[in-house]
Formats: sequence, C-alpha cells, structure tokens
Amino acid sequence: MKRLTTKEFIKKAIEIHGNKYGYSEVVYFNTKTLIKIFCPIHGYFEQIPNIHLMGHGCPKCKGFNRTTEEFIEKAEEIHGKGRYDYSLVDYINSTTEVIIKCNKCGCTLKQDPSSHLIGKGCKKCAIKNQFLTEEEIRKRFIEVHGTKYDYSLVIYKNKRTKVKIICPIHGVFEQRPDKHFSGSGCPFCAGNNKRTIEAFIEKARATHGDKYDYSLVAYKNAKTKIIITCKKHGPFLQLPNTHLRGSGCPKCLAASKRSKGEIELCQYIKSIYPGEVQENPRDIIGKKELDVYLPELNLAFEYNGDYHHKLKEEKYPGYHVQKKKDCEKKGIKLIEILDTQWRKNKEKLKKFIKETCYNNCKS
Repeated sequence: MKRLTTKEFIKKAIEIHGNKYGYSEVVYFNTKTLIKIFCPIHGYFEQIPNIHLMGHGCPKCKGFNRTTEEFIEKAEEIHGKGRYDYSLVDYINSTTEVIIKCNKCGCTLKQDPSSHLIGKGCKKCAIKNQFLTEEEIRKRFIEVHGTKYDYSLVIYKNKRTKVKIICPIHGVFEQRPDKHFSGSGCPFCAGNNKRTIEAFIEKARATHGDKYDYSLVAYKNAKTKIIITCKKHGPFLQLPNTHLRGSGCPKCLAASKRSKGEIELCQYIKSIYPGEVQENPRDIIGKKELDVYLPELNLAFEYNGDYHHKLKEEKYPGYHVQKKKDCEKKGIKLIEILDTQWRKNKEKLKKFIKETCYNNCKS
C-alpha cells in the first residue's frame, strides 16, 4: 500500500470535511502519528490521520449550544464587540451559513462561520471602505492595532495601495491597508520570530551537534511542540525546552535500549515485508510500547527477554495480558516472542513470521 504524502492527505481530508478545517500545520508521517489541525472555532487540536479521514473532526465542536456561544465570542474577538449583531446565529458547523446583522449599515448577511472568523464581514461596508477619508482610515487602524503605530504619513487611495506606517522600533514601513486591517504589522517586528528560531537552532546544535535537521522548526514559544527531523528515523514532535535539555529522537532512545534479539527480529521483518514498519511506537495502544508494528496489516510483535518479562510481571501484575487485550480492542494481532525461543528456534520462528505476514497481506 502506497504511503500518502502530506499533500495527498490534505486533499483527501478536504474531500471529506470540505473547508471546515485548516491544514497548514499538518506534517503527515503515517496513518497513526498525530497531526495538528486547525478548527476556526476552537483553534488547533491533534488527531490521528486515519480517524480524521473516517469523518471525525474537532472534539469540541460536539456541543451545539456551547459552540454557538463560542462562535460569537470568537467573532467578537476578531471583529470587535458590537460590530455585528449575532442574535440570529444558529451555529451548526463551520461551513453552514449563519445569519449576521451589520450594525453599521443595517443589512443582514448570510456567511459561513469559517469565512467570518478569518476576517470577512459585510460586503457593503467593504465597498464603502474604498472611499474612506484618511482620518477614518487612521481611526480604523487604531481600532485594530491600538496606539502601537504612528499613522501621520498615511495617504489613503484604496485598500490595495500601500501606505506608509511608522513603527516606533524599526521606523517607516509600507503595507496594504487591507493587510493592516486584518492584523498584519511591522515586518521587521515579525522578523524577530525568525531570529528566535535562529537562536533556538544555535542552542540546539550546541547541545546535539549535527545529529538533527531543524528546517521544519516553526518556533512559537517554549510550550508549543516543534518538528525536529532525526537523520535516521525522520520527523518527531518535541517541546523546545525539552530538546535543549538534551532529549532527542524517541526512536533513537528506544533503539539504544533494545536487545540484540529485538534488533535482529526487526531487521528480519524489514527484509521480508515491503510495507511500513514502525519501531517502538508509543501512540498505538495508549502509552504502552509495541516493539514492532505493521500498521497496514494490524500486526504487532513483542520481543521479551525472559528476565525482563518476569520483572515486568512482578512490578506490574497482568501487564502483558492487558497489553494483548489493548491490542485486541484495536483489532491488532500481537505476537509475543521470548528471547530463549528466538535463540533456540530462530529459523522456525522466521518461517512462522513470514507466513503470518503473508497471510495477513491476503486477508
């Protein structure tokens, strides 16, 4: 089965959900690794790709009455309190039109919530805005940005012709009025984020050397996970501060703790099976780890050293039985292999594994 690219996944998601969600932060790894999706009402949420393609969406959009209130609250944050009258709004979902009344010109408009929450509003007022005076424009700018900028150099022609705005930190810059209305500001201040990313990467390389690729990093703050690429295992998500304290690729960490037998088992499976082979995933059955997982076949392998198996049972009675039950609930077949079995009957086990993979491919 061909693995989807990020672009292909987004195309499929839009076919199912329409324009209800934003996918600009999506980086698709595989069917089971969480992705970041944007809901225009509730913001970002994480979801397993397969679940999203089955029609599931934002978990907070289930309560309709609460959602209507939240839509109005979010809309007033964007357009300002009192700009529109939302008393006729009956929110169903982000793509079903709602009725909104403009408090400036008095007209009633039908608009889909997602468009309204990205700044779109009354078309009549938008046309009138093209003929605003400079004094009115400055007043509107201040409504959006407060007293952050100096608008004394503004000469307004239309919403698409750039005007001069003064930033108290970086001086004069030019920007289209419609962009400034929608919240854009000084590009040099925005560039501070770029410098923050550069500073993070510099610190990360001082800690980890050239072990990781940081080209996908979009740094927001210390509490928002970023995408880091391991040159051996590919992209993973991690908190910036956690990474700077020395933590790295979880798959590399898991590999460092693996026994010789487990490594041999994984290498053999990769040699006979052409599909996706996940090593030590911790997001399939809660936080419990699977040694080897083949998502296309719903097949997992657990390699246990005799001592380790006994120790785990003593510390967490019923651990292995519960893991098997957790797999069954997810429709996953779990095959357990003990270290002594692998060492004594390696060729027989290899034949059994090969036949199991083949039989699951056919089913």
